[in-house]
Amino acid sequence: KKLYFKKLVSNKDSNISSLWRAVNEFTNKSRKPSPFTQNVPFTADDMNNHFLSLTDSIINSKLNSVNDTYIIPDYLNEFCRAKLNHSESFVIPRLTVSEVWTLVMGLNNKRTMDIYNINSYIIKLSLPYIIVALTYLYNLCIDHNIFPESFKLAKVVPLPKTKNGNNLDNLRPISVLPILSKPIERHIHIHLTKYLESNSLLHPYQSGFRNKHSCQTALTRLVDTWLHAINNQNIVGAVFL
Repeated sequence: KKLYFKKLVSNKDSNISSLWRAVNEFTNKSRKPSPFTQNVPFTADDMNNHFLSLTDSIINSKLNSVNDTYIIPDYLNEFCRAKLNHSESFVIPRLTVSEVWTLVMGLNNKRTMDIYNINSYIIKLSLPYIIVALTYLYNLCIDHNIFPESFKLAKVVPLPKTKNGNNLDNLRPISVLPILSKPIERHIHIHLTKYLESNSLLHPYQSGFRNKHSCQTALTRLVDTWLHAINNQNIVGAVFL
C-alpha cells in the first residue's frame, strides 16, 4: 500500500490534480455530494439572468461609458519603442497539418461536452478525417484576423461555492469553451508569448501564466525581498488586494 501511494505521488507525469487525487484517496476523503436539493427554487433562465446582471453592480459609470476606442498611454508607447525594432511586428504564422495534429493531440483528455456536445475525445477520434478541413479553417481565421463567434460561445455550469447551493449568490459560473477553439488559441498563445519574451516586454518578476514560473517563484521573490529588508533593519509591510 505504501509503495502504491508513493508511486502515485512520485510519478513524473503527474500534475497537481493527480497529486490531490492520491491524497484524497489515501485519506479516504470522498467527493462531497451536490448541495443542490431535488426542488431547486430557480430555473436555468434565472441563473442566466443572475450571472448577466452581476456586472451592473461592479461596473461604475466611468467604466460603463468606455467605447471601443483605446488610447495607448504615453508611458506604454515609450516602453515599447525602447524595446522593439520599428521594422519588427507581431505576426501569427499559418498552421501546417502536422502542427494542427500536434496541437489537437496535446489537448487534455477530458470528456466534458462543450455547447456543441463535442469533447477532446471525439475530436481526437475523428482527427484523421477532419485534419485538412480544420487546418484550412484555422488558417482562414489567421488570414482574416478573425476569431469566430462560434468559438466564443460557452456552456456555463453553475457550481455551488458553499453548502447552500439553493441561493443564486452562492453559485460560481464555470465556462466550458468550445473544444475546437483550443488548438488555435494555443497556437496564438505560443507565438505571442515567444514575441513578448524575446523582446523583454514582460516584467522580469511576473510569475503568473508564464513557463517555468509559478506561485513558488513569486513567493521566493517576496520572501527574499522581506529578508533583505529585515537584514537592513527596515520595516516590512504587505498589502493584499
